Amino acid sequence: MSTEFIEHQGTKRQVLSFYTVIVSVAACCGSISFGYANSIISTTLAQPSFLEYMGLNTAHNATELLSATNGLYYAGACLGALAGPYISDQWGRKWGLAFASVILIISAAFMAGSVNIAMFLVFRFWSGFGAFGLLMSIPVYISEIAPPRIRAGIVDLHGVFFNLGFAFACWVGYGFYCWPTHKLVQWRPPLAFQALFPSILVTSLLFMPESPRWLALKGQNDKALKILKRLHESLDESEDSFVMMEFYQTKRQAAVDSALPGGFLDLFRRPSYRKRTFVGAFTSSITQCSGVLVINAYGPIIYSMLGFDTSKQIILAGCWVSVAAFVNFWAMFFVDRFSRPKFIAVGLILCAAALSVEAAIVSNFVPSDNHDALNAGVATMFLFVVFYSFFIDGSQFAYIPEVFPNHLRAKGSSFAIFCGGLVDLILTQCAPTAFKDIGWKYYLVFIITTTCGAVLMWITFPDTNRKPLEEIAALFGDGDEVAVFENQIGYNTQCHEIKIEKDSK
Repeated sequence: MSTEFIEHQGTKRQVLSFYTVIVSVAACCGSISFGYANSIISTTLAQPSFLEYMGLNTAHNATELLSATNGLYYAGACLGALAGPYISDQWGRKWGLAFASVILIISAAFMAGSVNIAMFLVFRFWSGFGAFGLLMSIPVYISEIAPPRIRAGIVDLHGVFFNLGFAFACWVGYGFYCWPTHKLVQWRPPLAFQALFPSILVTSLLFMPESPRWLALKGQNDKALKILKRLHESLDESEDSFVMMEFYQTKRQAAVDSALPGGFLDLFRRPSYRKRTFVGAFTSSITQCSGVLVINAYGPIIYSMLGFDTSKQIILAGCWVSVAAFVNFWAMFFVDRFSRPKFIAVGLILCAAALSVEAAIVSNFVPSDNHDALNAGVATMFLFVVFYSFFIDGSQFAYIPEVFPNHLRAKGSSFAIFCGGLVDLILTQCAPTAFKDIGWKYYLVFIITTTCGAVLMWITFPDTNRKPLEEIAALFGDGDEVAVFENQIGYNTQCHEIKIEKDSK
């Protein structure tokens, strides 16, 4: 009787299992947590009761204190991004998620109970620490459980959910702004709600699997195989064959990677690793140079420049991030069809174009009574977020973890997020003073850097789309570190054995 031999078709099949979706969605409770923690300051700063309680409407250094609410947050973010790998590499990806979540829960409680601006700023720092710990850890976790062919689409759930967190923060803040009988406490409950979703994530972690690639790196191959089978379970026998071939490649690669040095400094010791680190760090930084988090954090200030009152400022900020979540959802179905760096570069160019129009409107019509021009300014802000959400938001979080090898993925991703957080720190810290002193010219910082970065990404950055994580080393000149290529692997369904074609790459 003849036997059936299945070649590796990792780039042609791979049905997404319901279990993988559920696990990814559960992990994205952390994404909502990040978005909420990041965005709640926008509506908090728009609450007259908060400004009154903290004395920010009369303080001589009010502008500096407003800057500090975001500056300290991003200072904490930078440290949180760097601290995460020490836990997720040593104890597991799940523990990295748990640690960051607990920090967010504690900081939420103390910010909501703040009795002065100093106390608020201290725990705003720790809120950034926990939020960016999650921002770094979630894409790493999801990328290590998702099938290669649809990896970016699954990781894009991270973008969908943290934009839901942005939207949730805005609408909760607006709801309490409209609570006129309790003005002196209307800013506290929205800050306390920051603890909700990280609490759900901590509970969900009790039932979520560990990353099979982390388990393989630690030599726990039996657990890794069991989890891979569960993640990619199917009634189709060919899918079971795919699981065995994926596990074989993962196990072989883990044996190679576990023998390599994996410290932070190793990101810079080899030319190929330095290139990977540059690609990841530059991607994280240039996407933030678009000014997206400045617009999100200081949306009410921008809308006030366009002549809108406090109520409309919060409504517009809420609509802005709600559009972002909606567009991110649809981007999930397209992101795996195009080159990663080129897809992001197109988005950067479109964002720069939108901000160019915004700068022209602000320079010519602010202040003025030309309502059509001011409304066009708002429309341009919404056009910006459509471009950013579709092309950049989720794509960057798929691309950054992909460029690093298994043994350096957490540390490389954390350094990249650290660099992005550092850019956010600089841009948001400067924003209130810049909008006050130079107005529309601050947009030129975003327009020029984003355009230059887009050209560099388009021309020089390698594409990782649809490639197994274990093979991406070859794109950076480290083909000798690839234990086995997917098209070398076959599976005999009769004997249930792996067959390797040595000469096929």
